[in-house]
Amino acid sequence: MEGLNKGNIILIIPLVLFFGIGCYSVIAFFKKVPAIYFDEKLLKVKKETYKWNDITSININSKDHFYYWAKSEVATIKIEFFDKKSLIIYKSMYSNLNEIEEFVNKLNK
Repeated sequence: MEGLNKGNIILIIPLVLFFGIGCYSVIAFFKKVPAIYFDEKLLKVKKETYKWNDITSININSKDHFYYWAKSEVATIKIEFFDKKSLIIYKSMYSNLNEIEEFVNKLNK
């Protein structure tokens, strides 16, 4: 075994880059698209829990920028709370979007 030579290093560099891009993709996705749990009383996002009474406004047809490799504008649902925090739900990222929109529409009335 002759050890690492120039040819082996050239093959390792794309492998390390591919692994780094894969890790970045998973981390970026879970930061931008957290799990959302809700029922008739509470809304839980990450470690934060809100009551539905804490909501000041809901915008169902908003657009916001999603930064991944480049900035792109995507459709969102924006929920603003009394403590000036806001929750942005990227519509294209959730498989149960119909259920979320139906529930938010009930609240918005």
